[in-house]
Amino acid sequence: MLAFSALSRPRQALTDVVARNVKASGKTFKLFYERGLYLEISSNDGKWWRLKYRFGGEEKRLALGVYLDVKLKDARGWRARRLVLRVRSARTRQRRG
Repeated sequence: MLAFSALSRPRQALTDVVARNVKASGKTFKLFYERGLYLEISSNDGKWWRLKYRFGGEEKRLALGVYLDVKLKDARGWRARRLVLRVRSARTRQRRG
């Protein structure tokens, strides 16, 4: 069982085993994977996959699902597909304007 303090967390590659075993310790924190994908661990031990990206100069966050329902392998695949769909949708709205 891994427990991370809010102030100092060891740099460790995010794997499915790490995601499964990490426990919250006081406040919400993030374990980053790559290219904006991260696992957010809340103080009540909830785990959510999120994607952080920028569009039109603004930072956006997209929820990909709850950990255990969505494994790391699935989140990696959805990261690219969901981002493409979101960008296409935003461009369509801007054109209709």
